[in-house]
Amino acid sequence: MKINHIFVLLMCFAAMLLGADDTQQRHILIISSYDQEYDWSTRQLAGIRSIFDELPEVTYHLEYLDTKFASTDDYYQQFSQLLEIKYKKYNLQGIITIDDNALNFILDHREIFGSMVPVVFTGINDFSPEQTEGYPRVSGIIDEVQEVTTLRQAAAFHPRARDIVIIHDQSESALANRERARRLIEPEFSDTHRITYLTDLTFAELKEELSRRSRESIILYWLFVRDSEGVIKGYEQSISFIAESTSAPVYQVTNLGIGSTGSVGGFVVDPFHQGRAAAENIISFDPELPYLRISSGRYHFDYQQLQSRGVPFSQAPPEAVFSNMIPPLPREYRTSLYLMSLILVILTVLVITLITLFVKQKQYARQINEHEQLVRSSIDLATYPTWVYHPDGTVLLSNRESRNLFTDIVHEGRNFFRELEVKGFGDTARLFHTLDERLLNRQPLKEDQVRRVLTARGLKKLIVSKALLQWRGSSAILTTCVDVTDQEDANERLRQAEQVRAVGLMAASIAHDFNNQLMVLEGYSDLLADGIRDEALLPYIQEIRTALNSSRELTRQLLSYARREQTSSRKLEPGSLAAQAVRTLSGSLDESWNVKMEDHLDPDTRISGNDILIQNALLNLGLNARDAMAGGGEILYTVSSREVLPSDQIYGVLGPLPPGRYVVISVTDHGTGIGTDIITSLFDPFFTTKEGGKGTGLGLSAVLTTVSQHHGDILLDTALNEGTTFNLYFPRLNPDADMDIHEKKVLDTAMVGKQHILVVDDEKLLRKLTQSILNSAGFEVTTCASGSEALEIYESGQFDLVILDMMMPGINGIETFKKIIARDPQAKVILISGFSEQKITRELYDMGLAGFMEKPVPRSIMISEVTRILQDS
Repeated sequence: MKINHIFVLLMCFAAMLLGADDTQQRHILIISSYDQEYDWSTRQLAGIRSIFDELPEVTYHLEYLDTKFASTDDYYQQFSQLLEIKYKKYNLQGIITIDDNALNFILDHREIFGSMVPVVFTGINDFSPEQTEGYPRVSGIIDEVQEVTTLRQAAAFHPRARDIVIIHDQSESALANRERARRLIEPEFSDTHRITYLTDLTFAELKEELSRRSRESIILYWLFVRDSEGVIKGYEQSISFIAESTSAPVYQVTNLGIGSTGSVGGFVVDPFHQGRAAAENIISFDPELPYLRISSGRYHFDYQQLQSRGVPFSQAPPEAVFSNMIPPLPREYRTSLYLMSLILVILTVLVITLITLFVKQKQYARQINEHEQLVRSSIDLATYPTWVYHPDGTVLLSNRESRNLFTDIVHEGRNFFRELEVKGFGDTARLFHTLDERLLNRQPLKEDQVRRVLTARGLKKLIVSKALLQWRGSSAILTTCVDVTDQEDANERLRQAEQVRAVGLMAASIAHDFNNQLMVLEGYSDLLADGIRDEALLPYIQEIRTALNSSRELTRQLLSYARREQTSSRKLEPGSLAAQAVRTLSGSLDESWNVKMEDHLDPDTRISGNDILIQNALLNLGLNARDAMAGGGEILYTVSSREVLPSDQIYGVLGPLPPGRYVVISVTDHGTGIGTDIITSLFDPFFTTKEGGKGTGLGLSAVLTTVSQHHGDILLDTALNEGTTFNLYFPRLNPDADMDIHEKKVLDTAMVGKQHILVVDDEKLLRKLTQSILNSAGFEVTTCASGSEALEIYESGQFDLVILDMMMPGINGIETFKKIIARDPQAKVILISGFSEQKITRELYDMGLAGFMEKPVPRSIMISEVTRILQDS
């Protein structure tokens, strides 16, 4: 019979659970103005819960604004951001605010939840409809405090009293009450009573003021929970403190603490009923009825306090309720009461005995159930694929991650091994079976070993962990898998990055040596051109110079690739950059793709930047456009200008676009487009949607880096199956901006006298070349091969200028320069290097560095720079 009863109870419980699952949940947010210890809010919350706890379809969330401790704008802003993050996953059907601060907070920050979410307020002091004017779907419970009614009754109880003392602190609610006092209390009582306000005091000062009040005064407690020094007491604790500090009767306007705090009472409102009304209002919200007026007020007094004040019971209103009042029991009921008490004792003993027997009988079953619930909860909360099955393969429990890894194979009640075989994962089934045998035989599993496992999501690299546990009296196997596929792939990408770095270092070394050779060839070709008298040979010299210029660009690209050269800026023509990209792509793609260009710029429009980096970015976008149109199509490069005004709200990948004039280079395709689910990751390093071996995921990341270095941004316009346009915004250069060094005119090389120059370079060919170039211009030249040798020579001679190579073994050029300047602060020194000016800091120029030349240095530039520095001196 007992088994049948238990079975029926379990079936009922299961039906209840199923019913709950089928019910659509309604999420309600409750925001209280104060902390959890505030008694008034606690009573209101109790009323709200009394409604919601009876509605299984309602899930409520409770937040405390805690404005008695913090109420700055920064605090409100941070609190709103917290709520936005915390509740964005919920579809809130309503918000209940408790007291003024919470309502004002929601009205000021309602955008985080949406203007159509209903808001119901309760506990508002002195409410005015203007407070919610302009805010749709706002309703509330208006249950105004009846302080005038309380004072009228107090005056009737104490006809000799001539003083009314009103106590409140400086909180927003209390200050609102004071305004009500001036409007309602003072007109009625100021002719018969002297009205005093005790506010903005410490608790010690308040106690001293109250000690002066006699029994002929009336104390009206409104709200005093935080004194002027920030000390906080609970609502009932505060009333008790005031009642103990004075002999005068203390009246209040809420029913909190009546009968336990020492106050007499009054015509009070009940926060519990306010809370119930607010909950009922949000459940059946009607925007056509914005406010609900209720009347929870009633007379409530402490009977013992009235007795101690000499107030006869008969003077109380007949509808009043009392605390601490024990009416005498009629004699004819006493025998029945004793008999009922005896029966109650007997029944209590019987119930305790039955409960003890029931507990002992069900103790083992409860322990088993707790064990199962613990395992089930642990598995559900696990972030890795986790499931439990019998050694024969029958699945007992599984979490969502395991079902994602093996789809329907690990559903409860199915045989794990059989399902793997049926689905074609025989190797996986044999692997798990082998691991299970080792576990059952107490053999180590080597859990740190990465195992390749074929799953429903493809071949994965997993760390498989197993453990034995007891399940309903028999052994079961707990299995957890950690997917380390991404980590392994990341390690592989790191190894590739190290290889790329090694190639970059090698490229830098080759480019540096190549630069030196180019300088020798270029210098001697210039000297050769000066010495040739046969004009028929000059075109050959010009061809050599053209080849040298191409080689110089090649070394510049190598140095840029190796990250050994800082990106130098020049005046660039955007149309030429786009045209070069079109020519390069047209020559590399077959006739399936048509590469076109439209130039809408004025001929004099320029930008400042590095042509190599921008060219690489445009080519990357062109290749992406090709990949987006697998069957061929048109790739369009468009060059235009745009002015961004301060009033414009234009956002790129890097953020809002600053006002100004821009050159826009656009690359458009008519391919597959880009889905909104991957746009946020599109420019991340190593992110790619291409198949393995067809992309590194670095192209768009490099494009974004280039645009950022040029103080621009990217605007993306895309639609699935319609195409994509990448718009690169570059700041437009002012037409009267200075020309870069390659456009500056060579200074006059006329010499004032014969100057002596010391040339220091570890490359013999470069030393000889520099000497020949300077000798041809009329300078006297001394050469040496190292920094230490240069210091000795400089001490023994008179030199007007020193040319130092930066990269030398032993003492490098910068160290040599510092030693020369330390000995002779007036020395003129030029540093020369195959790398750019990245290491020439402002500190070196402040120390007296005269100039810098980048290899290979054309003969005219070298003579011009030397002449300029000597003339300046």
